[in-house]
Amino acid sequence: MLMTAHSPTPRAQPAVVARHQIAMGLTPTASEVPRIRQEVATLLRLWKIPAATDTAVLVVSELLTNAVLYAPMTSIEFVATHGDGVLLIEVRDGSSTPPAIKPTLDTEVLGSRGLQLVQALSSDWGWIPLAGSAKSTWAVMPVRGTQINP
Repeated sequence: MLMTAHSPTPRAQPAVVARHQIAMGLTPTASEVPRIRQEVATLLRLWKIPAATDTAVLVVSELLTNAVLYAPMTSIEFVATHGDGVLLIEVRDGSSTPPAIKPTLDTEVLGSRGLQLVQALSSDWGWIPLAGSAKSTWAVMPVRGTQINP
């Protein structure tokens, strides 16, 4: 049985009243991914939600890697928003191609599991087309109330 890639229906991310937010532009190169992962880890400590770090860093890494791999000649913007008990991660790139979950039954094959990880680690995720043949891919992760900065 042949399994094909699946793209979720486009939809906007949920509205989050921002307690903290940061947006960063980056070049579409693989070397930017570890830099942004480190920035996210630092931000979550500053925002007093360090328990969200491991999950958030992995989600950020997967979303950014997809943007670098599949929209390599475009500008990329990373946005992190914390508020309402959630962390919203958004990656905007200049490609109109929808993100696709690529099912694989072969556990020996490396790669192609990024969006499967995003789906497993987030409470919600999706994408939406933007003006000018661009898109935003986003993921939401809950943060426990005890992690929230008073």
